[in-house]
Amino acid sequence: MAQCLPQKEHFPTLAKEVLESAVRDVKAQYTGKHTTFAPQVVYLAELPSYNDFFAKFLVPNQLCVLTEAATRQWRSRQDWVCEDGSPNFDFLQHAFGNATVPVANCKSKEFSAHTKQEMKMSEFLTYWRQYREAGHPATDNSWYLKDWHFTRDFPDYNAYSTCSFFRSDWMNEFWDTRKDIDDDYRFVYMGPKNTWTPFHADVFRSYSWSANICGQKRWIFFPPGEEEHLKDIHNSLVYDVTTKELEDPGKFPNAHKAEHRIEIIQHPGETIFVPSGWHHQVENLEDTISINHNWLNGCNVRQCWAHLKASLADVEQEISDCRDMDGWDQQCQTILRALTGLDYKEFLRFMESVARRRIQALSSWKQKVTPSTCDSTAFPCTPHNADLQHSPSEALTSPTGNGEGFDDTSAQHHQYEEDALNLSEGAVLNGQDLGSRHWSYCNVNHALFDLASIALVLQDIEQHTSLRSVPEVEDHVAGKDKNDPHVDIAASVWEEGKKRCTSQYADENCSEISECPKESISTEFLLEEISQCLSAFGVEGKWKL
Repeated sequence: MAQCLPQKEHFPTLAKEVLESAVRDVKAQYTGKHTTFAPQVVYLAELPSYNDFFAKFLVPNQLCVLTEAATRQWRSRQDWVCEDGSPNFDFLQHAFGNATVPVANCKSKEFSAHTKQEMKMSEFLTYWRQYREAGHPATDNSWYLKDWHFTRDFPDYNAYSTCSFFRSDWMNEFWDTRKDIDDDYRFVYMGPKNTWTPFHADVFRSYSWSANICGQKRWIFFPPGEEEHLKDIHNSLVYDVTTKELEDPGKFPNAHKAEHRIEIIQHPGETIFVPSGWHHQVENLEDTISINHNWLNGCNVRQCWAHLKASLADVEQEISDCRDMDGWDQQCQTILRALTGLDYKEFLRFMESVARRRIQALSSWKQKVTPSTCDSTAFPCTPHNADLQHSPSEALTSPTGNGEGFDDTSAQHHQYEEDALNLSEGAVLNGQDLGSRHWSYCNVNHALFDLASIALVLQDIEQHTSLRSVPEVEDHVAGKDKNDPHVDIAASVWEEGKKRCTSQYADENCSEISECPKESISTEFLLEEISQCLSAFGVEGKWKL
C-alpha cells in the first residue's frame, strides 16, 4: 500500500523494471505508438503501490479518483472542518484572517475566465458566512477564493502531506529555487455552493491533483482531443460546457462529436488525479475547501513541450502578415510567454535546471559507492531499490534489493546505512539540492528516468526547432542577484564543461578544455552530458529517438 506520510516528505522509489518500461513508453509517445488512456475514470478503493500508480496512471495519462484514506491524517481536515462537515469559519478567521487572498467573481467574465481581485481573508470569510446564512442567493455576487499560494504564505503550518504518487514534481522544484519571482503551483481553493471554474485545461498542460477538505464538487471531463469539438465557429473554446448553446449547430457545429463526457462527484477527503490535457469544468455543490497542485515530471513533459509547440504555431499563424518585421521570432516568443506562461528559452532553462541537479547528484552518489559495496550485476548499484519512504536503517536490506537483508551488526550493513544517510545529506537528490520544501530522499532509478525523459525532449527540440541555446551568460547574469541559482547555472557553464571533460562520464578523446562550450547552455551540450550519465548507469541507447 502507498503511504501518504507527514512532513518531511520522501521522494518515491521506482523499481528497475518500471524504469525500463516507462522509458520505452515515454519514448513511444514521440512516435504515436504508445499505449494511451481509456476515456473513463478509475476509482481506487485502495491505494496502490507507487510503482503501480506510476505505470498505470502517470505514464498512460489516466484519470482516476483516490479514496479519502490518502488525506485522512491531514491537519487541514481536522482544523478547517466542523463536526457537521462544514467549513470552520472561526478557525480560519483566527489562523489566517490577516492574509491577502485572490478572489474570483463567478458572475463576471473576463476573456475565458472570471474576473479577479484581492481582499483580506477576513473580508472573504465575512462575505461567505453571510452568503451561506442567506441561502446562497443567485442575485448576489458569487465570490470564489482561488489559486491562493497557501504554503508560500504559511510555510510552517503543514496543512497537508502530498501523497507519494504526486511527489515527482519538477514544476515546484524549479519554481521553488527561483529568486527572480516568488511563485509556486500549490494552491488552496475555498468557495460557497454554486461557485465554479470555467472549462479549461491546466497550465502548461501539467498534471494536477485536487483533494477535497470538505464539501462536494462536480467535475465534467473530456479526454484530450475532444475539446476540439467544443469550439465555436470562431474557433473559441466553450466557456461553460453546461450551456444550451452547445446544442446549436449554428454556433458549435461539432459539439455532437464529443462523445466521452465524464462526470464525477467528488466527496470530502477524496483526491482527483487530473491528467495532462484533460479539459474540465468544476462546480462546488456545497460550501467547499480543496487543496490543489499543478505539477509535471518525466511522464508528461512531452505534453508540455507539445503544447508550447502548438501554441507557437498558432501565434505565428496569427501574426504571419508581420513575418518580415525585425525581431518577428522574438515577438512570437513574447506572445507565447504571455499566453502560456513559458517561452522556448525558459522551457530549456527549466529542463536544464532539473537535469543538472540529477547529473551532479548521480555523479556524487556513484563516487560514494565503492566496489566492495556494489553488486556489478545490479541496475544500478545499490541502494537503488531501497524503500526510501522509511528510515535509512529500514530502507537498505541488500545490495540488489532482493530483501535478503544483513545482520544489523555487520560492517556491510552499516556501510549501506551510511550510504542511505548520504542520500539525505547530499549524495543523491535531497530536499535542499532540489530546492524542494518537502523532499528528503530520492531514488536513483527515478533520477535516471527523469534524465531519460529530458533527453527525449531535447532530441525533439533539436529535430523540430531552431532553439539551440539560452542567451549568453552575460545577458543572463546581468542585473541578477548573484545568489540566484539560475545565475549560478548560467555563470558556471564553463566550469561545468571542464568538469565534464575530466569526469568519469567523459569521452576519452575529450581532453582539451577548449572543446567544451564556453558561453551558452546548448541543447547539444546538455544532451551529451545526460547521455554520458545514463550510459554510466546502464541506460545506454534506450532513450534515443
